[in-house]
Amino acid sequence: MACPHISINKAQLTHPFGDSVVVRVPHRSSRGSVQIARAGVKEIARRLALKQEFLGSNEAYTLTKLTLDTVVEIVAEGEKVTLPGFGTFAPITQKARRSRNPRTGETFVTDAKVVPRFTASKTFKEHVAIRLAPETAELD
Repeated sequence: MACPHISINKAQLTHPFGDSVVVRVPHRSSRGSVQIARAGVKEIARRLALKQEFLGSNEAYTLTKLTLDTVVEIVAEGEKVTLPGFGTFAPITQKARRSRNPRTGETFVTDAKVVPRFTASKTFKEHVAIRLAPETAELD
């Protein structure tokens, strides 16, 4: 079912990483250890479409891509993006530093650069900690 109030221009879907944006989703294996499954844009969109009856899977995919594109654009412009209850995306400047090639022992200087940084909100951290807390063993 199409969402009547959402108009999407397909030309806007130019995410620099394509479908390879990855969110790591930990889950428990049958042996109880935590393993990492990869959830990409398509998986996020699929779950969004399941939660919203009025949103088709294609629309959910497009909205997810547009949201991620917009976050990338804003951070690339040097601004911070804060999503309450989720976290903050911000550009940070890494200073130039001295590095060493472990194979040859040669030292060199890496240039200063701006990189994106994500900081999870307190709510996000608490939710993850509760869902993935190791099972406590009873002590005798």
